[in-house]
Amino acid sequence: MLGLVGCGEEPARRGDGDAGAAADAAGLDLGELTRDAAADVDAGATADGALPGDGAVPSDGGAARPEVCDSGTDEDADGRIDCADDDCWSGVDCAAVHVATLTPGLTACHDPVLRSVADEDAACPAVGTPLGSEYPTVCAGEVDVSATIRFFCDADSDVRAVWISELAVLPQRNVMLGARRFERTYYEHSFVLDYERTRMGAASFSRMGPSPLYEARTTDGVAIVTVRTVEPGASIERLLGLARIVSIVDLDLPMSMDTRSNLRVGATQFTVP
Repeated sequence: MLGLVGCGEEPARRGDGDAGAAADAAGLDLGELTRDAAADVDAGATADGALPGDGAVPSDGGAARPEVCDSGTDEDADGRIDCADDDCWSGVDCAAVHVATLTPGLTACHDPVLRSVADEDAACPAVGTPLGSEYPTVCAGEVDVSATIRFFCDADSDVRAVWISELAVLPQRNVMLGARRFERTYYEHSFVLDYERTRMGAASFSRMGPSPLYEARTTDGVAIVTVRTVEPGASIERLLGLARIVSIVDLDLPMSMDTRSNLRVGATQFTVP
């Protein structure tokens, strides 16, 4: 499977106390890190599979309730209400709410476009290297990206805005290299929407992509919602950017060696009706 784009290596050494901090950030019990050297453990996962800090519990101590997307109340106590909550982002009603924040008066039109992981992977090499980028385009299958695009029209039935929901599923893991030494791999946003190219007939122009309206870390990865204005017939090509960090943690020194790779992952590619 295809996927990632270009990387520049930036190793950095961290000093005393960072090994324990790295292990804490990974959600690891250091007392259990002496088990079999080939063992893998989930990075940063709680017993129910959620990432630390996700799914806040209401202040009354009861179980978190599902978010109701049109109530005006933060039922799941995560600090986000209704269509600003990632539990509600994918709904068509919330798509209309999001678009109205940018361009009021538009209505949903045309069938949504669903971009699978395979679609996003295939588009990655087709989009190519962003103009002025110091990193070559290299695609692999490490991060799974999928997307949904919804279109919104004006009174003349011309598409004037699109709502794009993207999900990047990020593999994170810790691998034991020895009795007191392990390797942790994880990802962060050094940039989210890195690049976008628009084609209109024979013309083509490129730019840094528009800032996301919403983005959040979820139990699945990184969820991103972007709303942008468009012209009918335009072809849009977008690359997502992440930073991959590999830490070698040695508990006997204690220290860790980090290698950061700037990556461009999969491409959301579609044509405006």
